Amino acid sequence: MVAINNRQRDDIADAVVRHGFNSRFIELIQLENALMDKLYERLYNAKIRAKINSLVEDFKGAFPFERRISVNAAGQNISVRARSSYSEPLLPLSAGDVSVNSYPFPYSGDRTVSIQVDDPMCDEVRAYAALKQELSAEAESKRAMVMGILQQCRSVEQLQQKWPDVMPIAKPFLKVAPAKPQLPMTIIEDLNKTLDLPPEQLAA
Repeated sequence: MVAINNRQRDDIADAVVRHGFNSRFIELIQLENALMDKLYERLYNAKIRAKINSLVEDFKGAFPFERRISVNAAGQNISVRARSSYSEPLLPLSAGDVSVNSYPFPYSGDRTVSIQVDDPMCDEVRAYAALKQELSAEAESKRAMVMGILQQCRSVEQLQQKWPDVMPIAKPFLKVAPAKPQLPMTIIEDLNKTLDLPPEQLAA
């Protein structure tokens, strides 16, 4: 029997949840990209953005870029694109799935966008935060269920027997013992005949 260790269980659980939630996380990132564009425009007007972009050209490779903006939505502090402890392993997803926008900032101080309750963007930011929390919580819950099953399987053979549907995803993380070659039937038949198998007294 080929044993499964905890590192393999973690890798399998991440891969299984990544597979199941891939399209939904892509949708979340696409929503974030659109929201980040709007927030960046709120943070810096067109004139300042143009100046920042010219500085980026002058100091290529040495200018700070950021992928997160803080928002104060009528007293609710929300970080756009701040990951939970679990969703981090899901991102980046895989090459070519979706790109994550990054934005140049002229300084490293506070970059909070304040939005009042009567601003239409307040509801948009809050809806995004609720969606992200819901998706992360669901992914964490499913991962815990996957780990519960994996913890019951101490070997590759047990996992194959208990959850065969997961094996295509699990195999890259497992040391699967090569299948032992079976003797051709003609050889077996010849051996049975030569060795007088099965014994008559036991076969009965």
